[in-house]
Amino acid sequence: MKPLPMSEVGEIIRKTRKERGLRLEDLADEHISPATISNIERGVPHVSNERAIYLLQKLNIRMDHLPGLLAEEQEELERLKNRLFYIECLGGAGNPEKALKLLNELGVDDHHVYGATVYYLRGKCHAYMNQWDKAERHLRKAIHLSSSNPLHRELNTEAATYLELGFCNYRTNNLNIALDHTRKALAVFNPHGARKYLEFILHMNIAIYLERLGRVSESLQVVLSIWERKNEIVSNSVLLTFYWLRAELARKSHLFEEAIRYSYEGLEIARLNKNHSLMFDLWSVLGSVYLTKKELAWARDCFMAALDLVDKITPPAKTTTVYSRLGVLYLSQNDLDQAEQMLQKAIQISEQANDAPRLIRSLIIMGDLYRNKGDDKKAQSFYERVLSLAKQHGYRKMEYMTLLRLPDFWKQENHSLYLELVDEMI
Repeated sequence: MKPLPMSEVGEIIRKTRKERGLRLEDLADEHISPATISNIERGVPHVSNERAIYLLQKLNIRMDHLPGLLAEEQEELERLKNRLFYIECLGGAGNPEKALKLLNELGVDDHHVYGATVYYLRGKCHAYMNQWDKAERHLRKAIHLSSSNPLHRELNTEAATYLELGFCNYRTNNLNIALDHTRKALAVFNPHGARKYLEFILHMNIAIYLERLGRVSESLQVVLSIWERKNEIVSNSVLLTFYWLRAELARKSHLFEEAIRYSYEGLEIARLNKNHSLMFDLWSVLGSVYLTKKELAWARDCFMAALDLVDKITPPAKTTTVYSRLGVLYLSQNDLDQAEQMLQKAIQISEQANDAPRLIRSLIIMGDLYRNKGDDKKAQSFYERVLSLAKQHGYRKMEYMTLLRLPDFWKQENHSLYLELVDEMI
């Protein structure tokens, strides 16, 4: 016997059962359990045709009617699939409220074959609106439903949901959790399934999270593992983000000529595609390279080129990097007033955006500024705030960087706490 298309057959059985007001237990008997009926309805492929046929007979669904019912069901599922794609596009285009309304109007329940997709899209919509708790609840439900439905292995729903869950944790400063979720996404990703573009986004996000955590060599390994395949990347923004990562990681590894090369290559692609956001990032990398090389005039020009794009940048938190690095530039020129002005701007933006990694970096530099001014008490207050934030979010490298900056008098006044923190870093 030719295998039955279990997803469609299961949906026909589920709909018929619900139309007749029957529970799983009402259909179960000594030959078929509620669990098996549930598996059939969810399209689990290992259930035998005989069990599905037995259930069809119990519901008085004639086998000679099955081809017509299957054709109707396939057509209905195709319409729903297209509707869900439209809703996903709508949410991504900046209208998540309307997308949520349309999802609720569909009336798709948890046991529907596309139930996991609906929860995934709800989670994305709440993430677009910065409603992180709601987003996480819906995304976790999507993972639960998709992990037990073979259709979603083909659709890569579970991988896409873990990716989104990672992003939510990234935006709420839980970088280690974000990294774990994104690695889970990569582990369940089906390279032969839908959403093939996810593979590159997953590697990109893992590299970004590692870079934010200060794990530069690990991040660079991820980027290099993809670099020879970069021509397969269909998204211009993803491709340019890999150029930014390659340049930024080279800069942090003191490979300055390499950083300059990839910055300019990326800038050319960004210019041709009018991608202002990545142009901003790449000008920032270039400015930072020249700043480290003490070529301050070039550094300032690059940072100013980035600032010319500020009005076109979303999210605004990205601009923090340029303001803080301009602060370092002015600090190196002993222009402390200008440096303080830039750093205050960086701190203000990162506080408003709740961007802990960027806020911590700006606070460290502000502490350095006050230490240069000879105001050790003010410097201490900034360093203490950094230690608190770094400990709260598990940013151990930032904690270590701050410990190295602590003034000698602070070590003496708080000797026991200082030793405790140093012990934790070892």
